[in-house]
Formats: sequence, C-alpha cells, structure tokens
Amino acid sequence: MRVLLAALGLALVAGSLAATDVDPRVRRLTVTARRQASTVWIIGQWRTDGAPDSIITRRVMNDTVIHRLRGTVTRDSFAVPAPAPGGSIAGTFGVRAKRRGLQSNWATRSWSYTEPDVPPPDPIIDSLFVRPVKFTVEATPAGQQPGPKNQHPVCALVGFQSGHVGFRRVYEGGNAYCDSTYRALPPAVRAVTEAEQAMADALCVDWSQSTGGTVTPELCPGQNPAARFAPNYRVAGAEVTITPATPPPSAAARRRRIS
Repeated sequence: MRVLLAALGLALVAGSLAATDVDPRVRRLTVTARRQASTVWIIGQWRTDGAPDSIITRRVMNDTVIHRLRGTVTRDSFAVPAPAPGGSIAGTFGVRAKRRGLQSNWATRSWSYTEPDVPPPDPIIDSLFVRPVKFTVEATPAGQQPGPKNQHPVCALVGFQSGHVGFRRVYEGGNAYCDSTYRALPPAVRAVTEAEQAMADALCVDWSQSTGGTVTPELCPGQNPAARFAPNYRVAGAEVTITPATPPPSAAARRRRIS
C-alpha cells in the first residue's frame, strides 16, 4: 500500500510540472492611445510566459467585440476615427495566449481618448463678391425722382477662406434681389459656420462710385472691428451702364394717343 501511494504521488507531481511547463499566461499588458492625422491608434503590448502557439486579441468598443488571431506576436493595434473637439472614445483591449491546447485567461486593459477642445480659428474674409457684375440703368430725368428703371440693387456677398460665402442679413436681408442671388449658390458654399455668419452680418460696406450716378450709402455703426481680412483680400465693383433718359412725350404726341 505504501508503494502504491508513493507511485501515485510521483505521478501527481509529474502532472503538475507538465501543466506549469505549458501555462501560456499573459503578463505586463499595456495599452496606449495615440492621435495620428484624423484617427486614433490603440496600441497594446504584452509579454507571455514561455512561447505560445498563438495569440488572440480582442477589442471591445460601443458594445462591439472583435477578435483577431495574431500568431506569436507581442503587439497589436487598431485605428478608430478621432472624436470631435471635446469628445471622447473609450473601450477595452484584451489578450489571450494559447499553447498545446491550453489557453490563458483574458488579460484586459481599459483605454480612453479625449480630443482637446480647441476652439476653431476665427473666420478670415477672403473677398467680396459684388452682384450683379454688370447692369444697365436709365438716367433719371431732371427734376424727377428715380423710378424702377433708374436704379438697381447691388449686393456684396462675403467670401471666406474656408470657401464658404456669407449673406449680410443685417444690411441686405430685406432685398429680394440679393436674397435670391445668394440662394442660387450651391448649398455647400452657403454652409457657413455660426462665426462666419456673425461676421458677415456685422460687415458694413463703404460703397462709392467712380463715375456718374449716386450710391445709397450703408449706415455703418463702426469700422468692422471684428472682421479679419486676408492679406490678398479682393473686391471688385460692378460695371454700370447709364443710358440717356427717355424724354417725356410731347403734348402733340399725347393728343395723338388720346384721339
């Protein structure tokens, strides 16, 4: 009986040593998040006991589990889109090693990344688009007030370095011609930010004429203190053709029309 117990004890010890020899435990798992271009790279690194036959990595993000069989590696990474400024993303990274049919428990680490809440740069005005570029009006007869054929609205659409074009609602919001001209632009061009719209609304234009005619000035409360203009700021005026006033019909002509 003593001999049998001794043999059994030796067998138990030998089995324990064999199990320790193939234990593929994962140790020293570290996970880092690194911003690169428009993505965030999640990088996991680890060590294992012995030489495992294969490695399984797992990432959990937004309740989605993704497993990858990676062979005998000690590093794995994946990329996720960077969040908006001030936003955060988080998840869990796990590693499991396999060797000779045995596998370790999951070694896991949580990770998170917060995008710095950097305010967007102030808008920069690149140009003013004067519309229409060309138009024709008739001279106002002496002693008369200008009528529809003697005047034409002129609009200044605000071009930004972002490629957006803003509408000056404060100064041109009640002008049907300017409103329809602006709405004819592509939606992507009209997609101004709140800061760009505020700058466009505050922009006052100092209109002037280089030849004949009269320009109705805008009542500018200040000199656009919040506006930022690009060094190559561009503005071009409208080309106006003034035709002679149509003379009023003579008395004889009026009598002919009546008779």
